Amino acid sequence: NMRSTRKLYTYIKENASGSKPTLTVKVKDGENNVSGATVTIGTTEKTTDASGETTYSLDYDNYTIEVEATGFEDYSENIKFRANHKTFTIPLEATLCKVTVTAKDGSANKLKEATITLSKNSTEIASGTTDKDGVCELKNIRFGTYTLAAVSKDETLAYTGSLTVDDDETATITLTAVEDDSEGGNE
Repeated sequence: NMRSTRKLYTYIKENASGSKPTLTVKVKDGENNVSGATVTIGTTEKTTDASGETTYSLDYDNYTIEVEATGFEDYSENIKFRANHKTFTIPLEATLCKVTVTAKDGSANKLKEATITLSKNSTEIASGTTDKDGVCELKNIRFGTYTLAAVSKDETLAYTGSLTVDDDETATITLTAVEDDSEGGNE
């Protein structure tokens, strides 16, 4: 079969030089690069660098790119790698979790209308108020470690602690008396 012999010859010739075209895969989360993402094309698994990129030497063909990164939804796309297409940008969607906080006082009574705040690096990410059962749900929270703070409605009880979110989280917190340094200081 002459045709398959020619195909084989072309394949050997192309691969003998060892220089296959380079495909760059760039992984982003909105405007931010995602480093440490696992990118798989065929059986080759690579990890993105600090600029969210990794490169493959591939023949021009159709491939499936699969991307996994902690805190993001898995991504899979069929691509056509052609001479005019050197870079593929993969947009990842953050995994969003629900944080359910139950606030109680020192006597284990449920605290209603307490303010619950989740912050990161002193920036508020989400906040809410507890219902009659002392429960507050904060939605669309990304993976990460946050400062969880709570203040009772009358501001006599408070709580501050750390909360790591890597799935839907449930936290029960006990608010304790606020140390009042300034006597009657209602500013």
